[in-house]
Amino acid sequence: MTVLSDPEMRKQLQALGIEPMPSTPAELKVRISKEIVDYSNLAKELKLSVE
Repeated sequence: MTVLSDPEMRKQLQALGIEPMPSTPAELKVRISKEIVDYSNLAKELKLSVE
């Protein structure tokens, strides 16, 4: 049994606003890479910069 398949653990995470998304390391890498691109594009569109 994985931690994320434990109903009590899922309930606790959801109470914190976390939606458990079990995945393989490769799937996680793809999702994070996509989010980096998406948020980078959003920051450029909004003309945000780091000072």
